[in-house]
Amino acid sequence: MNFLMQPWHLLGFTLSSWVNREQQLAIEYLKTENGILRNKLGKKRVSSPVSTTGCNSCAECSDER
Repeated sequence: MNFLMQPWHLLGFTLSSWVNREQQLAIEYLKTENGILRNKLGKKRVSSPVSTTGCNSCAECSDER
């Protein structure tokens, strides 16, 4: 077997590095946005649109009623 670097190895490495960098930038942006929105919201609580009695779409939740 030949374990030397092949051109497609470099292409794969470059592509995966680029995707990783884009993901890290997206995560950094979302964390910053989340922090800004939390500061803007303050101590107020946001009510959840999901009911506390179950999802009504699965048998497990329907049986609880």
